[in-house]
Amino acid sequence: MAKFARIDGDSKVVEIIEVESESLEGIFHPDVVATFVAVAEADVEIGAVKSGNAFLPKPPPTVARLRFIAPLAFRRRMTSERRAAITDAASKNATLRAFLDDLGAARVIDLDHEDTIAGVDAMIAAGLLTAEEGAALLADGQPGES
Repeated sequence: MAKFARIDGDSKVVEIIEVESESLEGIFHPDVVATFVAVAEADVEIGAVKSGNAFLPKPPPTVARLRFIAPLAFRRRMTSERRAAITDAASKNATLRAFLDDLGAARVIDLDHEDTIAGVDAMIAAGLLTAEEGAALLADGQPGES
């Protein structure tokens, strides 16, 4: 039994086959045979990347950035004391009041939306958040925040 890996144009293993012959010639068309390489390593898997005569492990899956989160999740990124201070300050600041009203009316918070960024900037300008805390509010969402 011989094991072969079919390699695509990006050097990625896309198929692994085992045949009784030591060669694929006579089994497949020569153009197909040219896309396969003999595999000695038992742990080569689909998705591994061929680098020279070796195979690098399959890269980890990429995780999509979460840029939409639930309004409550957005508010819970702050302590309850901080939320209370912002609510109190909003009673005297129309920009903050409008931002909190928008948060309450929203189904989701778009962390890249200009109004979200402006609201966070308003909290920073009012001295309610540091720039670092503002950046943390706008950071990628986490599982469970959507």
